[in-house]
Amino acid sequence: MTINFKLALIIFFFYLLVVFSKTFSFKQEKLSYKIQSYKTHNHIYLDREYKNMKNNYYLKNTLIIKVPRHQTGSIRIRTNKPIIVLRATCEKNNNKNYSVWEKINVKIKIVGVSCIHNQLYKKKFNRGTFQLLVGGPIASDPIFIRVLNDNTKIKVIN
Repeated sequence: MTINFKLALIIFFFYLLVVFSKTFSFKQEKLSYKIQSYKTHNHIYLDREYKNMKNNYYLKNTLIIKVPRHQTGSIRIRTNKPIIVLRATCEKNNNKNYSVWEKINVKIKIVGVSCIHNQLYKKKFNRGTFQLLVGGPIASDPIFIRVLNDNTKIKVIN
């Protein structure tokens, strides 16, 4: 083999390595979300038509952060005033994160193919930034927010 051919081969493999590493190793899943006022006819997820079918009165006057049904990872939320976050859980998910949350005695019913979200938990968060796991591994856990003060601003920052 000539030196020029070896050099060209080395450059070609280096190029493949760079392209491969940027395409696969550093690829991060972008979080899709939508914040809106919760209404009984709203879909719970961005990509599914699932709705809550029980005790909608409890979710009245809340906001919902809609994410895809099978979103993974975490979501960072910033608020300028205290809020209460409500999470609907499915017993098939890993719910260890809710051990420090307050369990609510009101049951809801969001029926999906792989999971039924029916248990609610709540936790108060003061102003600032905090992070929530989206849920899983079976399905993401719906995120409802109860605003406590006027002029509360909520923003997802990831």
